[in-house]
Amino acid sequence: MKKVIPMLFIAASLNAQAATRPDTTDPYRWLEDLKGERAMSWVKAENAKTSAVLEADPRYADIYKEAFRMASAKDRIPYPTFIGGELYNFWQDSAHTRGIWRKTSLASYRGKEPAWVTVLYLYTLAAHEKANRV
Repeated sequence: MKKVIPMLFIAASLNAQAATRPDTTDPYRWLEDLKGERAMSWVKAENAKTSAVLEADPRYADIYKEAFRMASAKDRIPYPTFIGGELYNFWQDSAHTRGIWRKTSLASYRGKEPAWVTVLYLYTLAAHEKANRV
């Protein structure tokens, strides 16, 4: 025999559940407005606070120089990602300041000089779309 649950009970239960749901509104959604004045002011203020702390450390100048040297080294190891059986890599250097998205085969990557094929040149994309993507 089926038990019949009164509709009033179901309605009361649904109302109770709705009333106790957590608030899922995001109080920081304004940060998603990338060109918004409020978001940019916040970012600049946070950057200034962080820079002040980092630059006050006596090791900062040496660490910065070394990090820059490593990031701009000609012999960096490209760290690729497998996509559809090929290796893809985002690369920036003095010739590609905005960067390129490039690919090669696993066999080529294992060799001494991988043969990279440029898939997307971000400088050209930015010029075409009149927007800086990096």
